[in-house]
Amino acid sequence: MATAGATPWSEYVGARIRARREERGLTQDQLAQEIQRLWGLRWSRVTVASVESGRRGLSAKEFIALSDVFLDSPQGVLSDSALDPRTSKIAVSETSSVTLQAVLRALGPQRRTQVSGGRDT
Repeated sequence: MATAGATPWSEYVGARIRARREERGLTQDQLAQEIQRLWGLRWSRVTVASVESGRRGLSAKEFIALSDVFLDSPQGVLSDSALDPRTSKIAVSETSSVTLQAVLRALGPQRRTQVSGGRDT
């Protein structure tokens, strides 16, 4: 069902974001809080709902932030399912076009230090 102002692409991305959030057992509020905490972006439950419905697009930084929160690659976020139903664990592909250096360039200074230092947050 098309939402007013939504494009087929934004609806697809929104559906994938909702699926990842639900697979990880997060509420819309919890996802917004993690985006704020880790990336300093001003997100709320309403922002998440707008993205999931396809009414709001994402900047590249926001999309990388979502990938970070979901502990998934950008490709994984957009795929039909990154969760292995047999084990309830995230399936990680052996190859990826996203390098650690590319991710570090996209991160803010504090998060960059945490990731490159190997600290769990």
